[in-house]
Amino acid sequence: MRLHQDDKKMGHPIISHVLDVVSLILHFGGDEDTAIAGMLHDTNER
Repeated sequence: MRLHQDDKKMGHPIISHVLDVVSLILHFGGDEDTAIAGMLHDTNER
């Protein structure tokens, strides 16, 4: 997380985006593996 501590996505800290994605996945019935994939979905952009 230190690498991304100052990064923003749509004006908010990157962790907010990650947690929003995971929350949506779980809300709509996603399983643990899908939630983890959601956490990692932006990692290859660096």
